[in-house]
Amino acid sequence: MNPKIKLFATTIRVNGTKYLSRTIMKINRKKKTVIFDGIDEKEYTYYTMEDLKELYDVFDQALQVWGVAALEEGDKGTCVRGAGIKVYMLPKGCRYVRECMVVSQPVQGNLTLTKTVGPALQLLKNEGIECWYTEGYMD
Repeated sequence: MNPKIKLFATTIRVNGTKYLSRTIMKINRKKKTVIFDGIDEKEYTYYTMEDLKELYDVFDQALQVWGVAALEEGDKGTCVRGAGIKVYMLPKGCRYVRECMVVSQPVQGNLTLTKTVGPALQLLKNEGIECWYTEGYMD
């Protein structure tokens, strides 16, 4: 079965770069992967709400690891909102994947967040979760 090709107009982040406007998205529902055609040919894993519920304990553990490291470092840097660790998610009843925040920032300082996120990201990647850190925006 060939993946379905979907057209969408929204902001999506691929390899840390935001893409606006229309992009072709190939979704393979059997493998739970998505390819952003014309951007790169890498397959990215997406998750459903059921998948994310099963991984709740892992996300909570990552937040604890990140929070302890951030509190030891101290809250330094510019206050930001929307920083955290994200995954691609396909909401129930939707045609297109979205970015979903699975671990929210434990403190507000951007310098502390960027410096201390590494162990939490590594914990999630060791569990096989395809995720990335986003810096959010200045408050």
